[in-house]
This record gives sequence, structure tokens and C-alpha cells, in this order.
Amino acid sequence: LKPQRLVRDVMGSVKDTLSEDLPVRDALKSMDLNGDAMMAVIKDGRLTGLALRNTLVEAMARGYGHSPVKGYMKREIPTVRPASSVSELYDLMRDKEISHIPVISRKQLVGWVSRWDVLGMPHELKPLSSDRRRGKVKIQETDDLSGLMQDKLSLAMYSLIKDIGRIADAGNISAYLVGGFVRDLLLGRENFDLDVVVEADAMAFARNLGEKLKAKATVHPRFKTANLILPDKMKVDLATARSEFYEYPAALPTVKPSSIQQDMYRRDFSINTLALGLNGKDFGRLFDFFEARKDLREGRIRVLHDLSFIEDPTRIFRAVRFEQRFNFKLDRHTETLLRAAVDLEMFEKLHQYRVKDELILLLSEPRPLKVIRRMGELHELRFIHPGIRLDREMFKLLQSVADTLIWFDGAFPRKEYKPWLVYLSALLKSLSPEEIKQTLSRFGFAAGLNEGLLLSNAKAGTIITTLNRSGKIPASRVNALLRPLPLESLLFIAALSGSPRLRERIHRYLSL
Repeated sequence: LKPQRLVRDVMGSVKDTLSEDLPVRDALKSMDLNGDAMMAVIKDGRLTGLALRNTLVEAMARGYGHSPVKGYMKREIPTVRPASSVSELYDLMRDKEISHIPVISRKQLVGWVSRWDVLGMPHELKPLSSDRRRGKVKIQETDDLSGLMQDKLSLAMYSLIKDIGRIADAGNISAYLVGGFVRDLLLGRENFDLDVVVEADAMAFARNLGEKLKAKATVHPRFKTANLILPDKMKVDLATARSEFYEYPAALPTVKPSSIQQDMYRRDFSINTLALGLNGKDFGRLFDFFEARKDLREGRIRVLHDLSFIEDPTRIFRAVRFEQRFNFKLDRHTETLLRAAVDLEMFEKLHQYRVKDELILLLSEPRPLKVIRRMGELHELRFIHPGIRLDREMFKLLQSVADTLIWFDGAFPRKEYKPWLVYLSALLKSLSPEEIKQTLSRFGFAAGLNEGLLLSNAKAGTIITTLNRSGKIPASRVNALLRPLPLESLLFIAALSGSPRLRERIHRYLSL
């Protein structure tokens, strides 16, 4: 028998390494000096990550040359031991599709081994190639979801989707259903938001669709998108397949036409990169370019590239929303990148109106308390105001808000209100009136909302004391107290009190 070859027989020595706190610009200088495309990142002698030159170049181009390397390194990297067999090494390189692997002994970096070390060996291993192996297919071309659409969608929606595909065929245009609709179709969740991407001019296609379907079309030239509203109020969003470039961190993107695959690559997370063909020959065919379906099966939120949160910090909010809505989990590398973006204070670089929109969406999730708790873990809600504290008292109030809204929805199922505003009132409770006013003004909330929140905070003590009294209270007194306040303020005060008696009196007032 031939002796088994071990990693120690083929590994190379460690050259230079990088410190976690080394600025990006200095790390690039070291790489250029050594001619390396990647370098190990070390802390206290232990390997903590891998810095890739392409990622650091992008960070440098976006003005982050002063930032530490740890914010841009890959932490999830495979390693081998000196005593590992070359066969194990071969399998790891094949499965992970990686060309260089660090060698670790007693948690210390002791060497490197490359695919060229393996290819140069006189042994019986089959040569490595760039072909896809072991079922790692990037495009699942055999999956036909047309039957699933027929089963899950209403006849009107299914017919609309077929019509879009038919009209696209007539114009020789490739069209796809994309994003959340496809994701939720696979998850068995209802989603009536139809997002269509075409490998053509979406604005011209929207006008054609509007004419054929008797729908109103609105176009947005800057982003090459359009919206359709049909006579039955169904809506369709259309976009040109495009790639994006962010001129600086947190900027709005510059776009140019591209292919469906490149369009999917610009998306926020892998689970939102699925596309369904709408053309006759491809109707219902699932396109999965980035293993999104695998992430759906494993309940994982994963970004597509390392600068995702730097380019668009609003993805931090969306990561938390999707994680909590679907009961998924951020993968470790994605969470590392997210925390690095938070440390770089990326929220402060966003236009505050964009932050306001994301905040409303966060607090409008089906289970806002879970979302708030997770945002608190990642950022402590400093993006709203540094004075907010997610302590036991605050969570008790937020839970009372959740209980109050359940009561109200059961008692008044037809009354419309903004649940997110009740949660926001609770989050701002500990701030002074001036701090509340400044915070709402900074986010661009309407003046009426500002006045309502300040009024509810100012009158909360008096209302709670009065409506909690035993005995009869004149209806005129109750009306005088409650009439100036918007419904959301009444619900906040009911949650703040937690009193069944006060809740009952608010119930009688609203029933009049």
C-alpha cells in the first residue's frame, strides 16, 4: 500500500498576515507588496478571518480606507490540520469551491495549502475543475411551478400572470416574476405583490400592458420602473432588468440595463433572488441563480456580497424583518457584516426619510415585539434616539401595547388605525417633550403626528388618574378628556395604564 499523503507534506509556509485593526488602505499596500489576492487576518496569534483583495478595493473606492479590515474580512472559512489527509483536503476544496485553505494547529495558523499544491502531486486524485459538482446547480431548470401557481392563486391573479406572459411573448420580450412573490409562493404564504422584471424597456412594456389590459400606467424614468393599476385594483410593479452601482455608501443607486441574473445579484438577500419565467416556453420555470431555495429550506438570511450593508444600510432593517417574520436566522457571516456596518455608523449616512420608512415597516410587522427585541440586540435602537433604553420596563410596556391592540382589534374590527404609531409612542415615552419633537422632526413626520404624540404624553397622567377612579364619571368629562386625542394615542394610554377599568371606559367612549 502506498503511504497516505498528509497536508503537512504539501502545505506552504505562512508569509505575512494582517491585524484585525489594520486600516483597509494599509492592508491593500501589504497585498500589493506581496502580490497576494488574499491574506490571513490574525488576532492574538489566532486566525480570525480572510481578507480578499477585491472586497478591500471596493471598500477603498467607497471611502472606507480608514476602516479596520475586520469589518470586511470573511470569517466563515474552511481550515485543515497538518495531519489531515490530502484526500480530505481534495474533498474540502471540491465541496467549498475554494483555491486556498489555511492550515491550523492548536488554533494557530501554521501554513497554507492551495489547489496548485494538490494538482502538482503525483497521486491518483482526479484533477479539480471549475465544473459544478454534487448537485450544486445554480439554475434549477427542471422545477416547474405552474401547477403550484394554479393551486395557490386566485383565478383572477393566475389569469393576469398568464396575460403578462402572453403579451411579453407577442413583443419578443423575456419576462419574469421575481422577489417576494416567488419566495412566498414556495413558503406557502399569501403575497399579492406582483413584481415583474423584463429584459427590455419596462416603461414601454408597461404602456403596452396598460393599453392591452385597460390599466393605468405610471412610469419612473430614473430607475427604469413602472406601475400598473388594473380596473379591479390589482397592482403590478414592472422593472427593467438592471445592474446597480452605488457612487458612495448609502447613496441611491445608479442603474443600467442588464440581464435577469445580474438583476437578481443586486437584490438584498439570497431568498429574494428567485425568478419565475412568464413566457410560453418557460412559463412557471424556476430560476435559482444563488442557491436561494437551499437557504429557504435551511431558514437562512444571507447577503450576496460583502459590501451589501455598506452600499445600502436599509438592508439592515430588512434583514431583521425577514429573520423575525419567517422565524429564520442570519447566517454568521451576514451577521458579522451587519454588525460591522452598524459599528461604522452607516445609519447616520442614510437620508432620515428613508430611515423613517424602514422604521414604519419594522413596527408594522405582524410581531413587532420580536423585531424590536432583535433590533435592540444589533443596534440598541440608537438610530431613533440614543436615549431609548430597551430595559425590562420598556419591554413590559411594549407587551402591554401588543395586548391592548389584540383587545382593540377584537372589539372594533372595522376601525382603521396605525399600529406602528402606538409602538412608536411607547418607544419614545422616556424622552422629554423637546427630544420627542426633535426626533419626529428629524425623521420628517407630519406636524399633526408630532402634536398628537406630545399631547398624549402630556395628558396621559391626568387621563389615567381620572378614568381609573371607581364610581361613575360623567360622560361629558370623559369626552372632554379623550376627544382631542387621536385613536393611536388612546390605545397608547390604555397600554400605559394596563387597567381593565380604563380600557372599558375607552371602549364605551369609542362605541358612541
